[in-house]
Amino acid sequence: MKRRVFISLSTVGVALLGVPWITGCNQNNDLHEALSQPGILGHLCDEKGILEIGKKYIKQVPEEASLDQLIQLLLTTDGTTLPRSSERTAIQSLLDKKIEEDFQANRTRVVNGWVLSVTEARQCAVYSLIQ
Repeated sequence: MKRRVFISLSTVGVALLGVPWITGCNQNNDLHEALSQPGILGHLCDEKGILEIGKKYIKQVPEEASLDQLIQLLLTTDGTTLPRSSERTAIQSLLDKKIEEDFQANRTRVVNGWVLSVTEARQCAVYSLIQ
C-alpha cells in the first residue's frame, strides 16, 4: 500500500513540475507572436515576404541578430521597458506608437524593396528568428 501511495505522489509531483515550464513557454509564444506581427505590413505582405524581410534585416544589422536583444529593443521606449508579461494590447499599442515615431523621426530602412520603420523591420526579424 505504501508503495502505491509513493508512486502516485511521485507521478503527481513530476506532473506539477512541468506546469510552470509549460506556462512559461506559452507566455513566450504569446510574446513572440505579439512582437512578430508587423501591423499594416502584415496585411500587405505574406508570411514568406515577412520572413525574407526579417532575414535581410538581420544581414543588414547583424548586431541585432539575437532574439532577446530584438525583444528588448521592441519593448523599450524612452528608456522604459514594457514587461515581457504585458498584455498583447499593451504591446501592440507600444509598437504602433514606436512605428509612428520612427516614421516621424525618419528612422527607416529599405529592406527587400520596402521602406519600413526600424520597429517594423525588427518585428520581421523576430518573425524570422522564431520560425
